Amino acid sequence: MPRGYQPPVNDEERLLCKKIGELVKVCEARGITKFSNFLDERGQALAQAEMARLKWTNYTFFGGYSGAQRQMLCVYEGETDTEEWPIEAVSISCFAAKNLTHRDFLGALMALNIKREYVGDIIVNGQETTVFLQKNMAQVVNSELTSVGRYNASCKIISAQDFSCQGEASTVENTIPVASMRLDAVL
Repeated sequence: MPRGYQPPVNDEERLLCKKIGELVKVCEARGITKFSNFLDERGQALAQAEMARLKWTNYTFFGGYSGAQRQMLCVYEGETDTEEWPIEAVSISCFAAKNLTHRDFLGALMALNIKREYVGDIIVNGQETTVFLQKNMAQVVNSELTSVGRYNASCKIISAQDFSCQGEASTVENTIPVASMRLDAVL
């Protein structure tokens, strides 16, 4: 089990574990590679725990680029290659837009009735934003997304080789004195 593992706590998490188990059953029975939807960090931890419970070792996670937070689970029998992953990147350009956020782009995708589980990382970088999606959803976004917020948008599907994450995730650690260790004082 992954370090700090917490068992499923609600019906949604139990359903995820059941789906992971079904992926393994299909892979084992038919010998074909199977993929999950995009998983957040909690979903990935549950998937790892389910793989350990099932004693299945042929699996990996990938989100379209190295260091992705939201990733798909790949369950396989033999060798696997990232070339066959059902992930595509869509570059969204909003030239007149300033200060559009992750939330704005996610909202535009949700307005197209695209479920969150089909969407990987959304990397906002000025006027160019890259969104990782399942392949069939990438086609929908490319053809139907025309605006983000109040701004016109243009989309194009790009290959993973064309994507470079200049703004790799970074953390900034600050030390700030507080009057008390009470939660309201720290916040």
